[in-house]
Amino acid sequence: MTIGYYIQTLVSFGLIVALLWVSLKYIKKLQIKRLANDMAVIDRLQVSKTSSLLIVQIRKQEYLVGVTENDVKILDKLKTGHKEEIALNSDAAEEKK
Repeated sequence: MTIGYYIQTLVSFGLIVALLWVSLKYIKKLQIKRLANDMAVIDRLQVSKTSSLLIVQIRKQEYLVGVTENDVKILDKLKTGHKEEIALNSDAAEEKK
């Protein structure tokens, strides 16, 4: 085995490692973009200084999520058409005041 063989092996190994690294970066970037399109915060209500309620849409399903500075919990899986109910309830609550 000559020195040329070792150099060729090292160069080949380096190319394979570089190709794997570029592939992993590209795959990770695609996954982040795909997940970003699958999840969105629809609405947010600040309940107190350190807690809030969110309506989060994940792949066309909406969830009511409670968030505090120490915890995040899914409180309920929402039905389709809940936005109109929430708007009507909040309007009714404001009229009572």
